[in-house]
Amino acid sequence: MKKEDCCQLGYISKIHGYKGEIIILLQDDISVKLNKMESVFIEINGQLIPFFIDTVNQTSDSSAILKLLDIESVEKAKQLIKCPVFIPLSILPAQKRTKLKPSELIGLKVIDDARGNIGEVFSILEMPQQLILEIHKGITEILIPANEEIIYKIDKKNKTIFINAPEGLIDIYLDTKT
Repeated sequence: MKKEDCCQLGYISKIHGYKGEIIILLQDDISVKLNKMESVFIEINGQLIPFFIDTVNQTSDSSAILKLLDIESVEKAKQLIKCPVFIPLSILPAQKRTKLKPSELIGLKVIDDARGNIGEVFSILEMPQQLILEIHKGITEILIPANEEIIYKIDKKNKTIFINAPEGLIDIYLDTKT
């Protein structure tokens, strides 16, 4: 299984008990029924390794206790601590499958309905209220809120983000009238 065909479910935070059970801290934006899953992929030394699930006890929305087949001891379970846990994108609901991580937006070209190509996403600024796209056009920096009212399409294939920025927002950055 390739990493790009998967979504990170969370990571292994610690062991539980003495039979090799592990506690997974789950990502906030992933909602899957763990008790319906047969297996997970654990990233070990850069490789995704499949592990079949024996039992699941989802303790909260943010954590679960898993017993994996072939992990029968505390020693084997300890080797997995801090390893990321992945699931195939194919088992996510359709709307979750298309969701991009903010880091995947970096480098994409940004096209505004009114201004055309306004530059390329340089970084994502994480503010308490929302994410902000930091777009560079030459030496000019443009900051655009990353929300559904402004971003209406992301074309991963052509590496392009289509936006409809509020009137005047981009002008603040591009018009150099003194």
